[in-house]
Amino acid sequence: MDKTPKANRLHIAIVGRTNVGKSSLLNLMLGQDIAITSPVAGTTTDIVEKAMELLPLGPVLFLDTAGLDDASELSSKRLEKTAKVFDRADFVILVS
Repeated sequence: MDKTPKANRLHIAIVGRTNVGKSSLLNLMLGQDIAITSPVAGTTTDIVEKAMELLPLGPVLFLDTAGLDDASELSSKRLEKTAKVFDRADFVILVS
Protein backbone atom coordinates (compact mmCIF):
# COMPACT_ATOMS: atom_id res chain seq x y z
CA MET A 1 0.00 0.00 0.00
CA ASP A 2 2.73 2.54 0.89
CA LYS A 3 4.81 1.38 -2.08
CA THR A 4 2.57 3.13 -4.62
CA PRO A 5 4.50 6.15 -5.99
CA LYS A 6 3.13 9.54 -4.91
CA ALA A 7 2.45 10.44 -8.54
CA ASN A 8 0.06 7.48 -8.86
CA ARG A 9 -2.05 8.45 -5.84
CA LEU A 10 -5.05 10.74 -5.62
CA HIS A 11 -3.89 13.86 -3.79
CA ILE A 12 -6.35 15.13 -1.17
CA ALA A 13 -5.49 18.55 0.27
CA ILE A 14 -6.86 19.74 3.60
CA VAL A 15 -7.02 23.55 3.69
CA GLY A 16 -8.60 26.28 5.78
CA ARG A 17 -7.92 29.15 8.13
CA THR A 18 -5.37 28.92 10.92
CA ASN A 19 -6.40 26.76 13.88
CA VAL A 20 -9.73 25.49 12.50
CA GLY A 21 -8.85 21.82 12.99
CA LYS A 22 -7.26 20.71 9.71
CA SER A 23 -4.63 18.58 11.43
CA SER A 24 -7.17 17.25 13.94
CA LEU A 25 -9.42 16.22 11.04
CA LEU A 26 -6.52 14.41 9.35
CA ASN A 27 -5.69 12.55 12.57
CA LEU A 28 -9.37 11.63 13.04
CA MET A 29 -9.75 10.35 9.47
CA LEU A 30 -6.57 8.28 9.74
CA GLY A 31 -7.17 7.05 13.28
CA GLN A 32 -3.56 8.02 14.06
CA ASP A 33 -1.71 11.01 15.47
CA ILE A 34 0.15 11.87 12.28
CA ALA A 35 -0.08 15.66 12.44
CA ILE A 36 0.86 17.73 15.49
CA THR A 37 -2.13 19.56 16.98
CA SER A 38 -2.21 22.44 19.44
CA PRO A 39 -4.51 25.26 20.57
CA VAL A 40 -1.70 27.59 19.44
CA ALA A 41 -2.38 29.05 15.98
CA GLY A 42 0.25 28.34 13.34
CA THR A 43 1.39 24.96 14.67
CA THR A 44 1.47 23.41 11.19
CA THR A 45 4.36 25.07 9.39
CA ASP A 46 5.13 22.60 6.61
CA ILE A 47 2.93 20.38 4.48
CA VAL A 48 2.25 17.10 6.30
CA GLU A 49 1.90 14.20 3.84
CA LYS A 50 0.39 10.81 4.63
CA ALA A 51 0.00 8.05 2.07
CA MET A 52 -2.62 5.37 2.62
CA GLU A 53 -5.21 3.14 0.97
CA LEU A 54 -8.69 4.67 1.07
CA LEU A 55 -11.42 2.33 -0.14
CA PRO A 56 -13.07 2.52 -2.61
CA LEU A 57 -10.74 5.22 -4.06
CA GLY A 58 -7.52 3.25 -3.72
CA PRO A 59 -4.12 4.78 -2.95
CA VAL A 60 -4.30 8.41 -1.79
CA LEU A 61 -1.96 11.03 -0.40
CA PHE A 62 -3.38 13.41 2.22
CA LEU A 63 -1.78 16.87 2.32
CA ASP A 64 -2.31 18.83 5.55
CA THR A 65 -1.50 22.53 5.07
CA ALA A 66 -0.73 25.61 7.13
CA GLY A 67 -3.57 28.10 7.68
CA LEU A 68 -4.57 30.31 4.77
CA ASP A 69 -4.73 33.36 7.04
CA ASP A 70 -1.32 32.85 8.66
CA ALA A 71 -0.01 36.23 9.85
CA SER A 72 3.34 35.12 11.28
CA GLU A 73 6.77 36.28 10.10
CA LEU A 74 7.02 33.26 7.82
CA SER A 75 3.48 33.54 6.47
CA SER A 76 4.49 34.30 2.87
CA LYS A 77 6.66 31.15 2.72
CA ARG A 78 3.89 29.02 4.25
CA LEU A 79 1.26 30.43 1.89
CA GLU A 80 3.57 29.81 -1.06
CA LYS A 81 3.86 26.13 -0.08
CA THR A 82 0.10 25.87 0.42
CA ALA A 83 -0.58 27.48 -2.98
CA LYS A 84 1.58 24.81 -4.65
CA VAL A 85 -0.62 22.12 -3.07
CA PHE A 86 -3.58 23.33 -5.14
CA ASP A 87 -1.66 22.46 -8.32
CA ARG A 88 -1.17 18.89 -7.08
CA ALA A 89 -4.58 18.30 -5.49
CA ASP A 90 -7.22 16.10 -7.08
CA PHE A 91 -9.60 16.89 -4.20
CA VAL A 92 -9.65 19.71 -1.65
CA ILE A 93 -11.28 19.48 1.77
CA LEU A 94 -12.04 23.00 3.04
CA VAL A 95 -12.25 23.12 6.83
CA SER A 96 -14.04 26.21 8.15
